[in-house]
Amino acid sequence: MLCIVFGGISFSREYFFYIPRNRTLEWLPPLSRRRLYKGTGQNALIVEGKRIILVRANGKRKKVPVRRYMSRAEDWDAVVDAIKKKSAKS
Repeated sequence: MLCIVFGGISFSREYFFYIPRNRTLEWLPPLSRRRLYKGTGQNALIVEGKRIILVRANGKRKKVPVRRYMSRAEDWDAVVDAIKKKSAKS
């Protein structure tokens, strides 16, 4: 019973936030601490397929742990559009 309640709460809350002004993606995992992925300075957030990737200044790539299937389609599309607009301007 507790697992069902916890699962319902986890899937009904916001999964991540994207702040276009400073190109920051904040991930909100259910059982651990928040994590920030900043596409500022020499780092960049890019979209490849159905994943968001953080490309660091040294060229290393890290898959950001947010996925389309865990979010609302409209929210995901808005974030992808915002990231693509920012990367096109840079």
